Amino acid sequence: MTVVVASGILINIPKIAILEQTARNIFFHVPMWMAMFSMFAISVYYSVRYLNSPTISFDIKAESAAKVGVLFGICGLLTGSLWARFTWGTWWTFAEPKMNLAALAVMIYYAYFVLRSAFDDEEKRAKLSAVYNIFAVTTIPFLLYIV
Repeated sequence: MTVVVASGILINIPKIAILEQTARNIFFHVPMWMAMFSMFAISVYYSVRYLNSPTISFDIKAESAAKVGVLFGICGLLTGSLWARFTWGTWWTFAEPKMNLAALAVMIYYAYFVLRSAFDDEEKRAKLSAVYNIFAVTTIPFLLYIV
């Protein structure tokens, strides 16, 4: 992470008329989204493993990966919004489908944690969360390829 931050600040970037120094945001913004996608993939992997053999450690790993994924998603939304402010002159535009779908993906995973907190029974919570996680991860291909 230190190398990424140092690179984002110190590396010379080409002069682009509209972007100017905001192009440095790419060093932070894109890796955050890739990390979010990876964490959600890891989370769904452990959810499927939990459904195949109900071991609580798989559920814990799925939840932990989803938490880290949401953290990276929020950071990605913040850096994207900051870039939009300097490039487009607005913090958020509803005309940009990728921004809206990214926010929706983070909210869907936030709902995953709301679902988890709704059940006291550990086994029921783990099973329903695993099933929800499988459906929640279906937003990622839309975010990556379709928009």
